[in-house]
Amino acid sequence: MEAWIKIVIGMLFLLASLGYLYRPGWVLTVNAWARALVFNDSHVLHYRRRWGLPLFIAAAVFLITGFGNLAQQNVRPSAELWLAYRAFLSHEYRHTIVQCEGILAQDPENAQAWSLLGSAWSAMGNQGKAKKAWDRSLALNQTDPDGRPLFPKRH
Repeated sequence: MEAWIKIVIGMLFLLASLGYLYRPGWVLTVNAWARALVFNDSHVLHYRRRWGLPLFIAAAVFLITGFGNLAQQNVRPSAELWLAYRAFLSHEYRHTIVQCEGILAQDPENAQAWSLLGSAWSAMGNQGKAKKAWDRSLALNQTDPDGRPLFPKRH
């Protein structure tokens, strides 16, 4: 689920939980139009803690996971990285290596560039350099599927 969706759902749960816990009058006002479909006034008054606390917990879970996902979102590859991928797919491995090394000179923490560099070295038969590049990529971003080598078979 997208991070912004989780944040919106979390905010809705938070508002509902705070309404149940601190402003039952607001809930009664909202309930006026949905009385027959959702719940009745006595339910709100008698079970406000039963509903308020789980809604608050759900809000916390959605907000924490939503903001956590925002922090972990991957940056889109740069134009240079797209050119490196294009060169790789065209079997121009030397050009791929030059492109990746240029990217890494500017951003040594780019896990995608390290992964592609390792794949290019592997395609050229230099398994030692390929393993070093793949290890660096996986060390930077262990959970990123882009951090996995294009050619996972290592010798």
